[in-house]
Amino acid sequence: MFQIILTILLAFIIPIPVWLMLFHFVSLKTKSLPYRIITYLSLGLFWIIIGSLSFVNQELLVKYRFTPNRLFEILGIILIFTALVIDYFIIKQLGVFRLICLAELKEKKSHDTLVTHGIYKYARHPRYGELILFFFGVGLLTGYYSYLVVSLYLFIGFYVCSFFEEKELVLRFGETYKAYQKKVPQFFFPLP
Repeated sequence: MFQIILTILLAFIIPIPVWLMLFHFVSLKTKSLPYRIITYLSLGLFWIIIGSLSFVNQELLVKYRFTPNRLFEILGIILIFTALVIDYFIIKQLGVFRLICLAELKEKKSHDTLVTHGIYKYARHPRYGELILFFFGVGLLTGYYSYLVVSLYLFIGFYVCSFFEEKELVLRFGETYKAYQKKVPQFFFPLP
């Protein structure tokens, strides 16, 4: 049962960075709502494909493992807890509508406001940082190499994804977002 839950978590997260890149790229390139909606709904297709592949190859995902020592287990629990706290503050500030990219599907975005307070004082993309911490924490806690590899994949994927998302945010919020970019790091710490 535990391995099934771990496989579901991997199947859920793996398509997210690639889909977000595609979604934000399409949002940048077209004002056409139908194209953005089709792209939005494509996540379901990605989940079906990755979910099927994950369950077919489930043994491979959980085959390679190390035995975590007490330090790794404690660090894993701390990272998971930190990620859940960050998640709480993100949901509290954004709400579900913005969190699941529905704001990008609105025809008129003029009434959108940029959130720069709370957790967003510390990171422009706390959600991405949270997911990286969570999966790295699960990898340390359980000893599954697949989770450590996925956390590296998430870091690279979200770093690239944020490039497209920030271009879209500059178009939406202009100089206000550019000033915010200069003051606040992407993932809680400065990156090149």
